[in-house]
Amino acid sequence: MLLRPDELTPQIIEAVEKATLRFVVQALYDFRREAVEIFHEAQHLYRDRIADLGEDITREALDRIGTAQLPRRLLGRMDYKKARYIFHPDYALRQALFVDTKTEQERGSLTLQLSQTSLEVRFQGERHHGALPPIIQFDPTEWYLTTTIFVKYVYAGGRSDDRFTLEEIIVVALPNGLLQDIYNPSDEDHIWRKGRHAPTRGEAFRIRVSLQRLRQKAPWRVQAIPLTSDKINQPVSWHEGR
Repeated sequence: MLLRPDELTPQIIEAVEKATLRFVVQALYDFRREAVEIFHEAQHLYRDRIADLGEDITREALDRIGTAQLPRRLLGRMDYKKARYIFHPDYALRQALFVDTKTEQERGSLTLQLSQTSLEVRFQGERHHGALPPIIQFDPTEWYLTTTIFVKYVYAGGRSDDRFTLEEIIVVALPNGLLQDIYNPSDEDHIWRKGRHAPTRGEAFRIRVSLQRLRQKAPWRVQAIPLTSDKINQPVSWHEGR
């Protein structure tokens, strides 16, 4: 009844990732007004821990909408982890859903640790293997397709301003490592920017995903929910084309 790992194709993996991205985008869109209010009113409690505020919003939005979850604990350095079923008219499978939150003022990239991706980073003559397996196998008959989604809360304010303002939520579907040859086959053909880490200080390797490069590969993988006062009440269209 469920797919076997050897039955996975790039088309199936991308369809699962697109459907999952729609799920996360819809959950956050439904929760957008509460997110703006929470960000605005509760920020004084998070002045030095603003990232925690975004993580709380992500969990609450996704828990509110719910999913067909399974009683399997997933390990990983991600804010939200769920083992769940994916049902499609032509197939069904188990998914290991990982969602991580970034709360930043910069819009053009995502900073990742290697523990947050199943891709191999091929960039500037280096090779770094992502720590997440593309497929998580517990026994010969129980396996889960890894899907990684990132939620980026873009805010303004801080420092001299008394309050932070949530301006936009950007939701990104990072490709599964089984799609390596499509999204990062070589040093010259990739989706990366140089990471924010200092090897001289012994910091662990990090890489940034260039949202522009990812959009060039697959525009649907980057979706935005504008939250400024003139746009929050407007419907948000799914971005599919270039």
